[in-house]
Amino acid sequence: MYLCGHIAESRSLMSKAIILGGSKGLGYKIAKELLSQGITPISLSRTPPEDTQIIHVPLDLSDRGSLRPAMRLLTPHVKDVSHIIWSAGSRQKGNLFRNEEPNRIADMIETMITYPLLLLRELLREIQSPVQFIAIGSTTAKTYKIDELLYRNVKRFQIEFAESLHLELFQENPGSRILIANPGGMRTSFWDGSNIDHNTLALFLDAAIVSNCILETAKNQPANTVQELTLSRLGDSSGVPKKTLVTLVY
Repeated sequence: MYLCGHIAESRSLMSKAIILGGSKGLGYKIAKELLSQGITPISLSRTPPEDTQIIHVPLDLSDRGSLRPAMRLLTPHVKDVSHIIWSAGSRQKGNLFRNEEPNRIADMIETMITYPLLLLRELLREIQSPVQFIAIGSTTAKTYKIDELLYRNVKRFQIEFAESLHLELFQENPGSRILIANPGGMRTSFWDGSNIDHNTLALFLDAAIVSNCILETAKNQPANTVQELTLSRLGDSSGVPKKTLVTLVY
């Protein structure tokens, strides 16, 4: 266990990263960090990122009809893609049986599982070179929390899928790497409209520091490995996580 450091590395601007959900929250911070490394981020998201250096490809993960147009826009970039980052998410809004509406349950599963998998299938069929695949999970997937039953298990599926992806990815794209990153709660727009109070939110992780930790770990990851990175809260207002890294497949 150790705290995260700082990345200072430049890469060719020809290298590109596709981010599912790169316009807000952690996905946006990752996109900004990639820019500082000389990697061009492409955000697949409903809304465009604030930073216009980030390429925006419109995609609504609750609308299957938006997948094909997004893939057409991505086609010219695919040959340069070095990273795929699965960061898109949706927040559960209360008790699964008493508060969540049926359409919200379906929307969360489609947004976080069904349509991302359909998109990833198309992307990985087109990419011929080694790729760094990063799945953003959550520490919630490793615990039990009231009012997060569906979110926990959707994230758990995402983690299990990313781990087992090596069975095909390493065969089709030798030299690839898979990193599963499980951060604790972060100070992002993810919590907008929730009942979390200011004092609790102040103890959450800094998303910019978390993004730095994730990309630092990815940069040092050996080829043909699956690693799981847990970024836990320290219980103070520094926003700095405690970092635990485990190699699952090598």
